Amino acid sequence: FLAESVLQLEEFLDFKLYKTSLKEAVLLDYYVSGFWWAKEMGFSQIELSGFMTLLNLLLENLNTEHMTLQDNIKELGRTMAGVGQPHSEKSSGLNFFNIDQAKAIISYLKSSLFQHYKLYEYLFHSPREELVIGNEVKLEKLQKKGTKDDRAIEQFTCKERLKGLGHVIFF
Repeated sequence: FLAESVLQLEEFLDFKLYKTSLKEAVLLDYYVSGFWWAKEMGFSQIELSGFMTLLNLLLENLNTEHMTLQDNIKELGRTMAGVGQPHSEKSSGLNFFNIDQAKAIISYLKSSLFQHYKLYEYLFHSPREELVIGNEVKLEKLQKKGTKDDRAIEQFTCKERLKGLGHVIFF
C-alpha cells in the first residue's frame, strides 16, 4: 500500500525524476511522510485533504514567497486560527480540526518542516553544484621513493586531489 501511495503522489506531483533528482526526492519524501502521518492519526478524508493543503501552503511560502521561518510560523498561526471553533470569524477553513489535532499538526510540523527549514531553504534557493559520481586519480611518482618530489605527493591532501576533477551531474 505504501508503494502505491508513493506512486500516486509521484504522479499527482508530476515528479518524473525523483530517483535522480535530490529536490524531487526530498519533496516526495516530505509529502509521503505527511500523508502517512495523517493516515496514522486517523484523519478523515476532509482532514487529510486539509492537512496536505497545509503542508503544500507552508512549503510554497518558503519556495515562492521566500518566507523566513518566523514568517511561516506566523502564517501557520493565522491559518490555524479558529480551529476547534466551528463558526469562528478567525477561521481560515481548517475548523474541521479539533484542538488536539491542531496541537498534533503543529508538533508534526515542528519536527519535520520547521526543524529542517534551513535545508529546505537551501534546496529551493541555493544553486546546486555539480556532483562527481566517480573518477580515479592516479599520481605518478616521477622520482625514487624518499625524494623531495615523493614527499610532496604524499602530502597532497584529498581536497587538492579532488580540486582538479571534472563535474558530472547536476541536482
